[in-house]
Amino acid sequence: MKRLKWLSVVILLIAIGIFIDYNRKVIINRDTLGPVIEMEEERIFVSVSDKEDMLLKGIRATDSKDGDVTDTLVVESMSDFVDGATRYVNYAAFDKDNHVSKISRKLTYTDYVPIQFSLDAPMRFPAGNTNQDILNNIHAMDCLDGDVSDRVNFTQESSINLANTSDYSVQLQVTNSAGDTAILPVTVTIYDPAKENTSPKIELTDYLIYIKKGKRLDPLKYLDSVSYRGTVYGFTEERGTFCVDTADMTSEERSSFEQEQKQDPTVSYDRIRVLDKTDLRTPGVYEIQYMLDDDDSNRGMVNLVVVVEEE
Repeated sequence: MKRLKWLSVVILLIAIGIFIDYNRKVIINRDTLGPVIEMEEERIFVSVSDKEDMLLKGIRATDSKDGDVTDTLVVESMSDFVDGATRYVNYAAFDKDNHVSKISRKLTYTDYVPIQFSLDAPMRFPAGNTNQDILNNIHAMDCLDGDVSDRVNFTQESSINLANTSDYSVQLQVTNSAGDTAILPVTVTIYDPAKENTSPKIELTDYLIYIKKGKRLDPLKYLDSVSYRGTVYGFTEERGTFCVDTADMTSEERSSFEQEQKQDPTVSYDRIRVLDKTDLRTPGVYEIQYMLDDDDSNRGMVNLVVVVEEE
């Protein structure tokens, strides 16, 4: 009986020894380290249109157990801009034991262009319509994210009373995925619709333009037409047919004039008053104001937003 007990103890000790030795070897052979990531350059320069494979160029990953695991490298995330068009790109690599290694390097875009706004129509709206969306005609394009118009809003400091006729100085803002925020100060006019309907309506070819510092700007270039009492007038260097006094004309002259007005209604450029305080030497946002009066002193007005950029 004693021999049987001793034999059982010996077998148990041998089993424990084998178990301990097995676990020791497992521990010794266990892969506890992630891949080693190496970069040829600590900073890369890419285009905004480059795909992920360009972001992975010049970077490789190796694992002490699995060897080359470069094919597991991924762009895990990208930071907001930290300096101009520079941000950090964060990489991750994996081995077969699901160990992860991470590394970061600087990325600079060679052709980054800040977000640009555009306007489909002037920032003029009738008073009393509190349901109107005054952001509906505003668009924004970003070279990284594309159309970001749905992200445009007013800054917290901006305030507009849609029931009160007045000019409101407000700021539009939009932010892209890189954390770059574009701000556009504009004037929003809330007008009396009764007065607006009896005044000339000036149409422009554009309501917002971008121009490089030092370039020349001709405000009259952006005049398109004038709508007045059901007639659309084009612009001319000569005498236009808009609001011309025919009292002193002969019947023949009046007949000829009325025929001319019917076939080719025009308004002379010199009838337009332009208030332009744009400083093309200084980057910033400016507004050019166009005004046109009819014979009863009803005034039509519209603004062109001008963004002067660095060269």
